[in-house]
Amino acid sequence: MYQDRDDWMVCPVRWAELDQEFGPFTVDACVAESRANAYCYLSWSKAEDARVQRGRGSAALDRVEAAAEKLLRY
Repeated sequence: MYQDRDDWMVCPVRWAELDQEFGPFTVDACVAESRANAYCYLSWSKAEDARVQRGRGSAALDRVEAAAEKLLRY
């Protein structure tokens, strides 16, 4: 039997802990099409492919993306 592993979410308590420690988060890059599991106003589903979204939401996300691109070039 096939089990859907794409539609899950972080426990709300854990999300709040992470948001307090590393946030505030402005973008949720892995949400269901329905947005039922979104924690941020700005969010992208699998179909919208967060990897190709640029300049929408978080300067921190842009910095992480730039660093990842540098690492991947080597």
